[in-house]
Amino acid sequence: GPSGVRILLFEKVLLGLGSDLALTIAQSAPDTGILHWTVPEQGLDAAHDYFIKILAIDNAGAVNGESALFKIRAHITVTAPEEGAEYLYGDQVSLSWSQQGVVNPVRIALMENRFFGDSEALVLETAFDASLGAYSFSLPETGIPMADDWYVRISETGGSDVRGDSAEFKIHGLIVVTAPIATDLFGDGDDVEVTWTTNGVAGQVNVDLMEHVLGLGGLVGSRRVERLEANGDNDGTMTHALGDHDAGSYFIRVTSVANEELYGDSQDFDIGAILEITQPITSPQLRQGDMFMIRWSAIGVRGNVRLALVRDGSEVQVLAPTVPEENERWPWSVDDTLEGEGFAIRITVLNSDGGSTSNFADSPAFSIVSPGSITVLEPGAGTQSLTGGSQAEVQWQSAGLSGEVNVTLWARPENDALAPLSFQKVIANNVPNTPEVTNSRAWQVPQFDICRDCMFTLRVMS
Repeated sequence: GPSGVRILLFEKVLLGLGSDLALTIAQSAPDTGILHWTVPEQGLDAAHDYFIKILAIDNAGAVNGESALFKIRAHITVTAPEEGAEYLYGDQVSLSWSQQGVVNPVRIALMENRFFGDSEALVLETAFDASLGAYSFSLPETGIPMADDWYVRISETGGSDVRGDSAEFKIHGLIVVTAPIATDLFGDGDDVEVTWTTNGVAGQVNVDLMEHVLGLGGLVGSRRVERLEANGDNDGTMTHALGDHDAGSYFIRVTSVANEELYGDSQDFDIGAILEITQPITSPQLRQGDMFMIRWSAIGVRGNVRLALVRDGSEVQVLAPTVPEENERWPWSVDDTLEGEGFAIRITVLNSDGGSTSNFADSPAFSIVSPGSITVLEPGAGTQSLTGGSQAEVQWQSAGLSGEVNVTLWARPENDALAPLSFQKVIANNVPNTPEVTNSRAWQVPQFDICRDCMFTLRVMS
């Protein structure tokens, strides 16, 4: 065979009147029967027919082979956007492409790759010059959903089926809710300040109070419990007074009105269970056997609470396993087996099943002491007559008690020895008291018209 071959590409002249050399594929190639070559990007016409001639190098006039006629297909290759690119609503998107053999203008469209077939969302151009190789457009701020399977299609017009698609890219907006945060605690009626930032979000927003929905397998979704603002300005801030809600965990969702798929959520925060023990809080000491009325304030709690006595944070006695929150009080007699320091009353919110929640509050700490004793020496036993407005002296001794005492005046009808004593007047508060010795305090006898025909007695109490 020949020492080598020359391989040439010829373009068939229209009407079959001859052919023109279009490309030298190989000036000198081994006569191996096979050669791979690359179709050039430019210079060939997709509308024309081509064929290949193979010539022996040692006999240039001999035609060793000629292929059948074939066409070189036109193509469009879109090089940008690249795979994985992300754009926000309103962003500028730059396209670039290369093409070969495209003779007609091109159509440019934004496409979404859907499971049941591609969908054309937006026509950008209907007759654009393909030779320019570049185009840019702004993403609309409304009208197209957030997705990660968008692409651009560039198609030759004029009945051609030549087209090129870009890699898939993501279109989305961004709403970041910056307040409330996880450490916030609100009660019903409290003002909640909501703040957020947006990117690629046009128009108004809705602001909603949301709660998580739990199922057997855990968290299964969320639901709206209150609309805080409808069709509000997208200015990044609003303040709203909460309605009446159960104690629990909630979050804020800010949603684009124009695109409900575009939203941002705050951190979870708590509403309710703002608890406070309001009594007993005035005395650092309680005495065994004394009766007290426990009082509390609970904001944002609907249902029952539990009362317990704790010492240094650990429960030592259940005072009331379940009490309606709206009672706001509960009587308690101090057990005579309790003594020492570090006691407190604890109120705990119960859930709908009667179990304790993590919402509780403790009263200020107090100590429990034995009751001790106080003996009033003066006025002494028997009936004494005192003149209203005169000066008198009260004397007493105490055992097992330290600190201050209060002196009060009590009375009952003179002709009814079985009638209970009734309080009349405070004689002195916070009077120094020294145990095991005689203590005294001067006092002025009040006018007895405060209780006519009564017998009086002085009471000294720790």
